[in-house]
Amino acid sequence: MTRVSRRNLRQACVALLLLLTWGCGPGEDDAPANQNPSWTAGQAWSVMPAGRIGKSGEVDFGMIVDVAMDAEGRVWVADASSNDIRVFTRDGELVRTVGRRGGGPAEFTSLGGMDWDLAGRLWVMDGGNARFSVWDTAGNLVATHPRTVDVSTTPWPLGFDRSGRLFDVASVGGAEIDALVAYDSLLKPLDTLRLPPFQEPAAERVSMNGSSRVVSRTVLPFSPSQKWALDRRGYVWVAVTDKYRIERRGPDGRVDGVVRRTVPPVPVNRVQRNAALEQLRTLKRQGAQVDESALPTTLPVLYYFFASEDGHLWVSTAKGDGFGYDVFTPAGLYLGEVRTPERLRPSPAPVIRGDYMAGVATNEDGEETILMLRIVRPGR
Repeated sequence: MTRVSRRNLRQACVALLLLLTWGCGPGEDDAPANQNPSWTAGQAWSVMPAGRIGKSGEVDFGMIVDVAMDAEGRVWVADASSNDIRVFTRDGELVRTVGRRGGGPAEFTSLGGMDWDLAGRLWVMDGGNARFSVWDTAGNLVATHPRTVDVSTTPWPLGFDRSGRLFDVASVGGAEIDALVAYDSLLKPLDTLRLPPFQEPAAERVSMNGSSRVVSRTVLPFSPSQKWALDRRGYVWVAVTDKYRIERRGPDGRVDGVVRRTVPPVPVNRVQRNAALEQLRTLKRQGAQVDESALPTTLPVLYYFFASEDGHLWVSTAKGDGFGYDVFTPAGLYLGEVRTPERLRPSPAPVIRGDYMAGVATNEDGEETILMLRIVRPGR
């Protein structure tokens, strides 16, 4: 009989845990990882309401594109409708307004998003003025830097990693965003991370503009899409939403970890399908090439995901009602589900700093508000 030392047994257990967590390889979709939560009784996290910004019409938000929290607990809300940033206490009291609409200094034309650098200054991406503006926590403009790329996205979901590199979107192979670029503090490009090639299923309509042939594409309802999220450790999480399989990619673009689980598919209900078929028939009447049989019968598995400041991955799926998140450790270990009292919008993604979480919610009148939540971690 072979004898195994405690040390070798412990090493084997660690190796098995990593194998279960990350899977057997980036190209395999066999036994899924961590189907059961690793939280034991009394360890599970929960969230508690901690306030609301914009309740009862006190604050009029038009189109919230980003939310940030500073070290003092204040909440910064970027609104693309008014092209300004409003700063609140957690209790919803307005502290100040930063910036205004325009093309001059301290002004925004197309406010897209924001993030804190390592010095505690807020970098704001303004796609219309093709620049980053940098602000201190007192609301003073301290610097501006031109963006070196000609593509943009709103909301802008990027920012800084822990080493101080600034990530921005880029177009390498065409007009679409297909890469992320990391810059140093002087906005010198350091790394280009190519996103995996992906083309959403779509109905195409060909028209002529003079002598030019124009091809218009409309994505089919319920079709999978590619989503990605920045990890503060310098990684990017990437997934196609038809599978619960999220890849962690390093600066060289290689897959160095995979999070995956098996969840039951959610069928498209009759009301959803009838509405989608009517949309496709409208496209067909407009001259689009439409294959109704290509319409998916199930919803995409993944809804959205984001990485918190401390590296935990929060995943929202179509299996539930939009109030729950699967939470994974920075190493990819599945902890369990955390449920929120209200549905939070996927874009901009919620932000977590310390024990507080802020996300965009919609009230019964269809108005945007900021829901503040406190994360309760037993034993911490």
